[in-house]
Amino acid sequence: MNLNTKLELALDIISTKIAMESRNGYGVESEVMQDLIRDKSLVYCCDERALDKVIQTYGPEIKQEYKES
Repeated sequence: MNLNTKLELALDIISTKIAMESRNGYGVESEVMQDLIRDKSLVYCCDERALDKVIQTYGPEIKQEYKES
């Protein structure tokens, strides 16, 4: 997968993950949200490790969440 595709995919995934955690009651000051916001900043900088982390870690979590709902 090329870098541009990974970037677009990771941005969609991290945005969805942040929205899901917000819906679950986590505020901006929570550690969970701070980690997600940090990951999002790294994704915007095209950090390949962050892109891979978001796609491989949060992607399956979101997929599972949608299957259950």
